[in-house]
Amino acid sequence: MDVLMAFGIASIMLLLGMLIRAKVPFFSNMLMPAAVIGGLIGFVCMNTFIPALTDQVSFDGCTTIVNNLFTVSFISIGLTRPPKQKKPAAPAEKEKGKKGGPLYRGSMGMGLVWRLLFGLQAGLGILVAAVLGPLFGMDAIYGMLIPYGFCQGPGQAATNGTMYETVYGVANASQVAITFAVVGFVAAYVVGVPMAKMGMMRGASAYRTKMNRSIAIGVFSKEEQRQSMGKVTTYSGNVETLAFHVALIGISYLVGLVFAWLFSFIPVIGSGLAAMMYLNGLLGAYVVNAVVKKLGFDYLQNSTLQSKVTGFTSDYLVLMAFMAVQLEMVGSWIVPILVICVVVTAATALVCVWFGQRFGDVNDFERMLGLYGTACGTTPSGLSLVRMVDPNLRTTTGAELGMMNAPEMLSMFPSILMMLAGSGVLPVMLACVLMLAFSPVYVLLMKVLGCLNKRTWSFDAKWNAEHREAASESGGAGLTGTLTIPPEQAMEGVQSAMV
Repeated sequence: MDVLMAFGIASIMLLLGMLIRAKVPFFSNMLMPAAVIGGLIGFVCMNTFIPALTDQVSFDGCTTIVNNLFTVSFISIGLTRPPKQKKPAAPAEKEKGKKGGPLYRGSMGMGLVWRLLFGLQAGLGILVAAVLGPLFGMDAIYGMLIPYGFCQGPGQAATNGTMYETVYGVANASQVAITFAVVGFVAAYVVGVPMAKMGMMRGASAYRTKMNRSIAIGVFSKEEQRQSMGKVTTYSGNVETLAFHVALIGISYLVGLVFAWLFSFIPVIGSGLAAMMYLNGLLGAYVVNAVVKKLGFDYLQNSTLQSKVTGFTSDYLVLMAFMAVQLEMVGSWIVPILVICVVVTAATALVCVWFGQRFGDVNDFERMLGLYGTACGTTPSGLSLVRMVDPNLRTTTGAELGMMNAPEMLSMFPSILMMLAGSGVLPVMLACVLMLAFSPVYVLLMKVLGCLNKRTWSFDAKWNAEHREAASESGGAGLTGTLTIPPEQAMEGVQSAMV
């Protein structure tokens, strides 16, 4: 496959997506990213005339590119040094009966619900596939792939799907996983945007604001183009700053190969861990970061520029994930796949709404939207929904989306169960039962850590009006106001999030 030709075709789709987003009100109102719009066009083109025009661009080739871009994006995340953030001012009143502050409750609460959803989506996927799959010749194990596409996005879907296919021998796993990711992105906006509009109209959001036109169409006017892409840290006559940052990515990948080799010696799950090059690359980036800092050259690294590299890889991997879906390959299973997606979308929305009403702050509605968008697509899709109701990022929600990865290790249990089931060590249905049975543990943790409180909003306008008025009269600090931080600090938090 000609990688540059595939890149060129993807670039055409991306620019078409930008044009459609700016000119077609439906897509502007939906806040659908250009990569998703272009990806939908690319999906149609790849499944109609592109293979007939050239054999230089293939579905398998697009999947390989997505895998590699995903690895690069994780390496870039690992190389991005966290920005030094000013400590935000504490609320004027101490919140009675609540642990921590809004940033703590939001990031920890959303993180725990996301991890609950990871196992829940896998369990539901297995159950639906077990019921419908036999009618279409589809094994229950394919239903287990859905959280890679929904909760983790197209990069994880392509990488883990390929791992299941090459290491565990699950035929067409990459195509099924990527299809889940594609449908997940669509579900994020088709369900998330109406929820955002309904809540905003009925008084559930923290602020009554109007969306900025530039956010709606997706491009900034000349007057708004003030944000820098980073500082130049090297003399271009010697080496370009971007080339230096890309070189660190290359070295990190080589170190990641060493980690993959070491992991391969672990019994049972070693082959699976070795195949997860995004994880190995991330570990390699941490090592490179530490060495660069030890040598005293860390002043040459620019976090803003590095985050833009991450964003570049994210846009292209999302777009090419759509182009990697071969309808002919998954066509015979399309009914169970779509039913699984509908069931998981409904369950994800219900879980996000229920818990999103109970984190304990006035911006819980914004948190619910961000959590739902992230649990169906990626952090940027969650942020897009948040910006519908909080366009200037005046609440802490944007930063919390970046910080919600803190309890990362808590998702290892369902991940290990899925790897054991994929390798055949553990029966798929037993893995399903164990993942579903583990869900209450996250709920208990939320209660213990103070992230599960009284309801703060509703889709009922009357309830919202009465509740906010009562809270205001009683002087409830956690319900009448929320911690506000500068938009640039919120964006710094988001940039540190996993793709």
